Amino acid sequence: MSGDWIEDRLRSWRDRRDAEALGELLKAFRDRAFVTAQRLTGSGADAEDAVQEAFVKLLSRTQGFEDAAAFERAVYRAVVQCALDGLRKDRRRREREAGAAAPAKDPVMSGPIVNPSSGDTREMQALLRQAVANLPEDERAPVVLCYYQGLSEQQAAETLDLTRGKIRFRLIRALGFLREFLQRHGLHAGVAALPGLLAADASDAAPETLRALLDAQLPGRPCAEVSAWPKPAQPPAAPLEAGSHALRNLLAASALAGAVLVASLALPRAAAPTQADPAPRAEAPLSPSVKVSSNPMSGPKPDPVDSKEEQPMKSKIAAVALATGLLLGAEAQAADPNPEVDAVIQQIAKHRAEKEAAAAKARAAQHEGYQGWGRGGQDNEGGLKDGGGRGRGGKR
Repeated sequence: MSGDWIEDRLRSWRDRRDAEALGELLKAFRDRAFVTAQRLTGSGADAEDAVQEAFVKLLSRTQGFEDAAAFERAVYRAVVQCALDGLRKDRRRREREAGAAAPAKDPVMSGPIVNPSSGDTREMQALLRQAVANLPEDERAPVVLCYYQGLSEQQAAETLDLTRGKIRFRLIRALGFLREFLQRHGLHAGVAALPGLLAADASDAAPETLRALLDAQLPGRPCAEVSAWPKPAQPPAAPLEAGSHALRNLLAASALAGAVLVASLALPRAAAPTQADPAPRAEAPLSPSVKVSSNPMSGPKPDPVDSKEEQPMKSKIAAVALATGLLLGAEAQAADPNPEVDAVIQQIAKHRAEKEAAAAKARAAQHEGYQGWGRGGQDNEGGLKDGGGRGRGGKR
């Protein structure tokens, strides 16, 4: 099947509402629709019912499709909805028949257990089918669309009306469950290998019974004369593997943001004087915002800043946080350059430079205040001496 044929059929339906064109497009999608429904329901008969119901609904559609991608999204969305609705109806029916007093079974251990040999890929794939059928519905649909049908995370998100982040999160949880399921049965497979195993098991064709039903209900040429819809060249990688660079960038950005916060808390509002600065007796150091008075006993007392013992520890905390953020940022940039991470690095460097400049300015103002306070005290003492001399001279 060529892209020109697909575009021609889509144009016929979009412009003229040609029912035969839409019927042939749906028949071309029969295999992919059946595999999707079969992996979701775990039953061939239920899958046939879901595909038939979804195609009949799509045939009554009044809107056209912009392109092949829009057609795929619409078909997948209809098939997933019909398959999951069928599962819910069947589950409610079984619950009514079993009664409320029946004990609930563990979905992981219920059903026939397959005991594959370690070297038999087919039996491993059969076990993975059973594991996928035991996944929760919100995780099962992304796995089927992404790994059995080869959709990207973004395409699956658009099909299921979810965000890409939710799709990725559900895929990660589902792959962890599938790996654990295999380990329970004596098989060990890495997470990165699971998408390939699932994709290799997506080549089932629609059965003859479904083809006969579609030929009877849909207009256009029979299924035997319509080629199957093309599949993607390769399945998407596991989210942990495909998102390794993005994960490193996220960790780097988080570390940098944490470094900014810790540095802001650790750096003082006005740094304490160093040992080289003259110590004005035993009083607490003055803040630059407080006016220095010539009389040390007058005026408000400024609040003391952090003690000398606290400053080295807070400076070390800020330095360690900053170094950690910069190292993670440099590693992420080397693996996968990201302008957002680079902007964060520049921002934290600028923030720290401003903090250091403010602290240096505060130390200089504080030092000047100490010197002025000392000079004021000396001037007062000299004035008293001079005044006393003049008084004695006047008496003489």
